Amino acid sequence: PAHRERLRRDRFCWIGPEPGLVPELNAWENAALPLMLRGTSRRRAKTTALEWLERLDIGEAARKRPHRLRQSERQRVSIARALAPAPTVLFADEPTAPLHRADRGHVLRTLTSAARSHGITVVLATHDPETAALADRTVNLLDGRPVRTVHLPEIPDAGGRAACSISV
Repeated sequence: PAHRERLRRDRFCWIGPEPGLVPELNAWENAALPLMLRGTSRRRAKTTALEWLERLDIGEAARKRPHRLRQSERQRVSIARALAPAPTVLFADEPTAPLHRADRGHVLRTLTSAARSHGITVVLATHDPETAALADRTVNLLDGRPVRTVHLPEIPDAGGRAACSISV
């Protein structure tokens, strides 16, 4: 169990569709938390956290607590928290879901460039084809299994014809 905990703490990070921030900590403290849990000094953790908050255009809110941030700002703090420790693997489940279209593009570009420059493998689950198009590799899943063709139930259209599959 201790080895698994170290592995999770030191190698993996997670971004969910809802930011899970610690309400008692401000934005930079939330972003620095994984670094401090690893033993990084407070000063260095703060510097790294502030750099990621700036990259995600949320640096001006660094001293605000989560309840004073908009949903999209909380999500960007959550993304900064995942990127700050430079994990080996970053798991992301619809990380841009609460963001507006313009914010989405910026966050995805930041995530993509961070992955390439820091050697982070990003495993991203999304329903958005535009988000998936940014990936180096995509795997379409249906009920947790890879698929090439999605077979849909037959639904007759107004002319009585039935649609039955979509190739992807």
